[in-house]
Amino acid sequence: MKQDACFVIGSDTHWFRLNGEGALIHVIHRFEDVPNYTKLKAHEAISSFFMIPKDGMFHILAKTPSGIYYMKHQNKELQEIRVAPHAKSDHPYLFFDLSTLYVCYILYEEESCRLVVKARKDRAWQENAITLFEDDVSRRIGIEDIVFAAAGSGRLYSLFRYRNERHDHILALLQNDLGSGERNVYRMFVAKDDGQSWRIAIGIDPSGNPHISWTIKKGETVTYYYSNIHHAEKSRMPLFLSDEQEPQRLYFIFIHDWIVLLFTCNERLQWICSADGGETWSKASDMGFQANSGLRFVQGVKEGQDLIAPVLVLGVGSNYFRSFEWMDLLHGCSFKKPSVPYDATLQLQFEQLSRNLMYQMESLRRDLNELSTRNDEQERMIQRLQEKFGIQIEEDRNHSAHVSYNRNMHLPSSREVDINGNTD
Repeated sequence: MKQDACFVIGSDTHWFRLNGEGALIHVIHRFEDVPNYTKLKAHEAISSFFMIPKDGMFHILAKTPSGIYYMKHQNKELQEIRVAPHAKSDHPYLFFDLSTLYVCYILYEEESCRLVVKARKDRAWQENAITLFEDDVSRRIGIEDIVFAAAGSGRLYSLFRYRNERHDHILALLQNDLGSGERNVYRMFVAKDDGQSWRIAIGIDPSGNPHISWTIKKGETVTYYYSNIHHAEKSRMPLFLSDEQEPQRLYFIFIHDWIVLLFTCNERLQWICSADGGETWSKASDMGFQANSGLRFVQGVKEGQDLIAPVLVLGVGSNYFRSFEWMDLLHGCSFKKPSVPYDATLQLQFEQLSRNLMYQMESLRRDLNELSTRNDEQERMIQRLQEKFGIQIEEDRNHSAHVSYNRNMHLPSSREVDINGNTD
């Protein structure tokens, strides 16, 4: 992924960017403090990467000219292991599921391509390779775009846009159960025409179900689509048409049973919503941003009970990034049909505020626990020093008493002795 990565950990904001040399620049922003810069240079230039934080360490899967490398970054050090020694490997992706690290990539071969998934647990690697789209009329395919999404419980979704020898443009969703090895392929859409420009996106709702959207630009018209696995291989009617110069980027927000789909290009944002699983949609609403608002996509992280996975996040800010939330749509905008009841809106808003507050409290609690741990260690060290010096002082006192006792044993205590040894 070429987007910058941004992670808020405790009170620190961590940014990762690729520079012109193919090195990762790690910048830490702290409140009322100067930024801290670290340059992470691998043995080869990095062209794209995915990364996630876990247990105080950053796990990185990066593409280089000679293959895919798994890297670990902690305390300004970078360790790397080559997991795909093939120049024709591409599209790296990684995630943790039930404490198992999974790394994924596409391996291009002469007449086909494979999805390679490697699992690392207890310092051992296990590999599983899947030949893609074997049931296609032509085995020679060209992958145009791929988006991965981990859904938890060992499920991995891969959204492919590929083209076969007949020049069919095919959008397919691959579902993998990494535990049982079961997989399903859903053909979502087929277009016969060339000369098109596409954008694709996938989102995972709170129940772990995938939702996909895509745009197709042909000539001066951009067409917007939505689908899910229940609508696979059915005729898809466009959501709407527009005359944008470029296809807008797509972004999902899920609110309980609601699906909010956003389309953004430059400083303009449009959105639609559905309350019935994507069967019907509201009319499109517009939301404007100032030219210097900094609306952007970054690579973030999705953390669940057993899942840690990279996700694309829409938000604003350069140093202190804030993700775009559904509540932002309520300022200056209102839902079209179907509408959200006012009391439900307030309830959802308070729930979101409560989650944000709990997250901040948890971050502060972690910081306080770390500070308390350091204070306890310092107190134990002081106590050990006091005990050590207390023993030394007691030994000095005993030694002084012993010397005094010896002197008293050899010299009279009540009489004085002159220089000749005579006593008074």
